[in-house]
Amino acid sequence: MTDTGPVPRFPPRPEAGSSGHGVGRAEADGWSAATASDAAGYLVFGPYATDIPAGNYDAFFRLMVDNRDANNDIVVTLDVNDYDGGSGMCGVCSLAGRDVRRMEFTGTFAYQDFVVRFTNPGAGHRIELRTYWTDRSYVRQDRVTVQRVP
Repeated sequence: MTDTGPVPRFPPRPEAGSSGHGVGRAEADGWSAATASDAAGYLVFGPYATDIPAGNYDAFFRLMVDNRDANNDIVVTLDVNDYDGGSGMCGVCSLAGRDVRRMEFTGTFAYQDFVVRFTNPGAGHRIELRTYWTDRSYVRQDRVTVQRVP
């Protein structure tokens, strides 16, 4: 891996089985949840990557919604978690995160990247990329890509 190149995309695809899911289902080219079928919860989490060197990174969460005009509710909360932070086996040691509101999407049924910048404390820490779905709108996640920030 080069210092400024992308880290291998992870999870390769949320529907491919390398990630955990609290809600939703495999659909077409991603993992989705719908208000009529699912309760709020983690749409995608994982993969507990330990091969990311220390440094600054951008995580690009590729998402879509079905309606961007109903209201401006938070539809997902994105975060990068250091599972080994604190005393280890943390599970809630967020390195960075952000809420995504419905009207931040520029269109419907079209993927869009949302960026979360984070600093990884070092190789060996299990990095978990999480998408918490709020049960406010249909959402589908295609992938997450992590790239080092020069």
